[in-house]
Amino acid sequence: MQIALRFAVVVLVASLFGNRASASSFFSIDARSAAMGGAGVASGVKAAPLSNPALLAYGVEFVDWYLTVPTYSAVRSDPDKFSNLLDDFQKSALALESSPDNSREQNTAALLDKLAKAKRVENTAMSVFASIPSNVIGAGAYLNFYQFASVRVVATDPDIKANPPAYNTVIEKRGVSVAEHGISLAQVFTTDFRAFDTFALGINPKIVLFQATGTSEAVRNADAAVSFGGARNGSAFNLDVGLFKELGRFYSGALLVRNLVPVKVKYPDAVGGYDTLNTQVRGGIVYERRTRTIEVDLDFV
Repeated sequence: MQIALRFAVVVLVASLFGNRASASSFFSIDARSAAMGGAGVASGVKAAPLSNPALLAYGVEFVDWYLTVPTYSAVRSDPDKFSNLLDDFQKSALALESSPDNSREQNTAALLDKLAKAKRVENTAMSVFASIPSNVIGAGAYLNFYQFASVRVVATDPDIKANPPAYNTVIEKRGVSVAEHGISLAQVFTTDFRAFDTFALGINPKIVLFQATGTSEAVRNADAAVSFGGARNGSAFNLDVGLFKELGRFYSGALLVRNLVPVKVKYPDAVGGYDTLNTQVRGGIVYERRTRTIEVDLDFV
């Protein structure tokens, strides 16, 4: 029986969290990548259409094609338990408005202060992809969906002692939903440069459809759910470019440039502003044997 050992160190991986929905991140799009800490730009031909299309140029013995059914990943940052905190504040505010007293004023003010410092960020992704690796021309196709949503509080001089209390606080919700539809092509090239005599180049031409939502709701009656109803829609053409190079008998290096052209995503006028699907650059070095894989990935941008 063979036991496969897979180990990865991911250095300076771009943060998934921020005050608002932000540029797309490198998600673990299959179980293998997730088990390796998110690494995979230099190994794993099964997920090549999303991890690095150049990997498709290296055929795998006895394998004609791969099909990956929908994979799903989610990351949530909610250290303050935003929904519970909002619910506690609204219950306290109701009690204060029904029967005002100093104790209820202090409790409501304290909860509002905690709420003003809280935030919640949630990122999800789902992908379907097919790979046909080949030493001649590798090919693939994929559908990739991901969302970034954030909830935060904006307070401006609340007056709890007023009658009725003036909370002067809103819950600001932002979200970006992206759908990528693309194909993958890869081929091995040779040059006269000794250090770069043989390498693989892969591309992902893709159509990017996106939605941006943004609402601002009074804290007294708001909830923490981000809805994409009434979102602002847009679309763009983009390109991913991947390189792969065998460095030795068991060592290889790779580079992936994702979203060659940055795409600006505007939020609805209710909240204003915009975010960007930024260009991302990830490199990796892998030591790969039949029973073990050790990979180090580095995010440059």
